[in-house]
Amino acid sequence: MRVGQYNLSVQHQFGTDWIASASYIGNATRHLWGTEPLNPVSYVPGVGDSRGNCTLNGRVVPYTVRPGAPCSTADTASYAARRKLSLDTSIPAKVSGAFGPVNRVESGGSAKYNGLVLSVQRRPVKGVSVSANYTISHCITDLYQDIANPVNADEGWNNFANRRYDRGNCTAGQDSGGGAEDRRQIFNLSGTAASPQFADSKVRLLATGWQVAPIVRILSGGAVNVENNTDPALIYMLHQRPNQILASPYGDGSVRNFLNQKAFAAPQPGTFGNLGRGAIRGPSTWQFDVALSRNFRVKEAQHVEFRAEAFNLTNSFRPDILDSNSVSATFGQIITAKDPRIMQFALKYVF
Repeated sequence: MRVGQYNLSVQHQFGTDWIASASYIGNATRHLWGTEPLNPVSYVPGVGDSRGNCTLNGRVVPYTVRPGAPCSTADTASYAARRKLSLDTSIPAKVSGAFGPVNRVESGGSAKYNGLVLSVQRRPVKGVSVSANYTISHCITDLYQDIANPVNADEGWNNFANRRYDRGNCTAGQDSGGGAEDRRQIFNLSGTAASPQFADSKVRLLATGWQVAPIVRILSGGAVNVENNTDPALIYMLHQRPNQILASPYGDGSVRNFLNQKAFAAPQPGTFGNLGRGAIRGPSTWQFDVALSRNFRVKEAQHVEFRAEAFNLTNSFRPDILDSNSVSATFGQIITAKDPRIMQFALKYVF
């Protein structure tokens, strides 16, 4: 694989304390690995005629079924009979029948990321500094996979004739985009504030030298891939996607009804769902952390540092994983939450 990176940044100083910048950043990936099925299963429509013959593209296929029985079913024998090599009558049956799934890791895929980052920063003045940035971006990719072994024989392009069918927004995970995740908007705000040097010796002893550092992070929902792993297309492939049959796929946004289950339907056998890869947005989330610290000087070259940190300071509920398996009993529900409040304390002696 090859990745090219590019960026352009403009900065401007306002007064003596503030700096603002606007940065365009991007990268382009070429020769992205993907698993191409070389001996895929084709869907043969209809049922067997009076002789048990089935027809594909106007030609009788080289296998028979019971008269009136479906020409394509979700069983091992049917999958084997409908593989590309098995349907090729120019290849002797004992040769074609010796091949099951044959996958190739090819390198024709691509991916790209483009983003605009706006930031503003206030230099430390009287013990106070502030920094904020906002990112709007888009990540899109072909299906990234490097699987070519029998254990994962049903991985790869859903449509063996069209790599681009699986192109979509980056979603986290092995079969997605190499771990990248498309989040369109991200906002970060952080700062530090140090207590002043008090004149009164007693107040100075108790209150001088403290520093508080809050961090706020807000993220829009990440791209989620809705799947149907029951093989509705009858082609022996994982990660098939359903049809979206309503204008909006979302419910009321609650934990139990984030997605509207009625907005999705399994595609007809032999067809691919119209829902794009990574087309659904998961729940947005946020984080509010704060750190409190102080150095206590013992001698000129020695001091004791106290530090307390709180993550999710308000101990708020924040949604995490959305069940995106369209045949799951909890499909469309948020099934996990991010961490509750976590606090940690540290005491360090430096000499």
